[in-house]
Amino acid sequence: MGRRVAENYLERSFRTNKTGVIVYPEICAAFGALRFADVTGDAALKEQLIRRFAPVLTPAGQALIPPAGMWITACSAWCRWKSPG
Repeated sequence: MGRRVAENYLERSFRTNKTGVIVYPEICAAFGALRFADVTGDAALKEQLIRRFAPVLTPAGQALIPPAGMWITACSAWCRWKSPG
């Protein structure tokens, strides 16, 4: 089931709200998929998930990021899982 959720996440575009920013459930799905890849030791899936989210971490991608509130925890989690070691 986890693999199917992760693969589905990889196949679709980011869900955004009316103002064009990524919605919180999208971040939850991304983080869950990333945790699944990590726990199962699937390095290829983990790398695909990180690459999919990488554009958001660029200066151009900043327009997709909503105000700090919900992102503080989510981005911290992404950075933790993205970092080697």
